[in-house]
Amino acid sequence: MKQSICAGFMIAMGAALYLVIGGPLGAFFFSIGLLTILFFKFSLFTGKAGLLGEKKITPLNLFYIYVGNLIGSLAGVGLLLLAGLGPKLAEPAAAIIQTRITNFWFENIALGVICGLLMYIAVN
Repeated sequence: MKQSICAGFMIAMGAALYLVIGGPLGAFFFSIGLLTILFFKFSLFTGKAGLLGEKKITPLNLFYIYVGNLIGSLAGVGLLLLAGLGPKLAEPAAAIIQTRITNFWFENIALGVICGLLMYIAVN
């Protein structure tokens, strides 16, 4: 559980850097969060979900990873809010959300599946 909490925390930090910096440099810093997850062998749901099809992970273990990621990301967001970064993160996050709202539903699903596949390939 500790490794999945750490993964969720790193995703929150990487996402915050992406939102604050933006553009290619922000994406670079987000990828550092992902590389940290790989280096320390943290458990990220999107990296482990594909193992279900290969029967290398049980649904219960995958659920625990998901819960750990949720706890870690909420802890990261909580720290960011306590640091007063909420307003600085809100505007770029709102722009991303607006894009997702204006997409067709199948576009968002396709983007999610592609993201999941890329994470699975990267981790395994």
